[in-house]
Amino acid sequence: MKNKLILTANIALALLFGCTTETQELPDACEVRIELPSPTAAIVGETVSFNGNPLTEIRDTVLLVGGETREIIDLSRTDCDACDSCRFEAIECSACGDCDECDAVCNSCVESISFAAPDMTFGETYISIYNLYGASNNVPLTIIAPEDSTTTDTASTNETGTVVDTGSTDDTGNTTDTGTTGTE
Repeated sequence: MKNKLILTANIALALLFGCTTETQELPDACEVRIELPSPTAAIVGETVSFNGNPLTEIRDTVLLVGGETREIIDLSRTDCDACDSCRFEAIECSACGDCDECDAVCNSCVESISFAAPDMTFGETYISIYNLYGASNNVPLTIIAPEDSTTTDTASTNETGTVVDTGSTDDTGNTTDTGTTGTE
């Protein structure tokens, strides 16, 4: 009986003191927007880039191409420090919303992501991202198969440099010229 009483008292203390709630401020959920990529049709392995906002860092950004996670080569935020500072200092502004107070400073901020076109099913697919601020819209991308390097030219040239057809199809097999025209 004594053991049950001690166990019940320990559980009550754990519930009383062990279940505190911490308030943690999370960033605003944004409408993350990305623009059409450049190029809009890419050969497997070719670098593809697109602008978007708001972007954060590679470590908290997931790039999806055709719904599958792909590696980001570069995520850059060029000329964004003044914009970030203005938004931080302005009372009514955040990274997510329109901030009239900071518009002039933020116009020079360019945010972009680059990645290699993946080796996947060829044709049209889509790109999207997820980051600390939320999920983006989908934009189209066409994946093009790399040129086939196994195709060879079977034509040959004779000593005069003239192309000679050396193959035959399912015809009679006779490729000689008799010199007759069939008119007598």
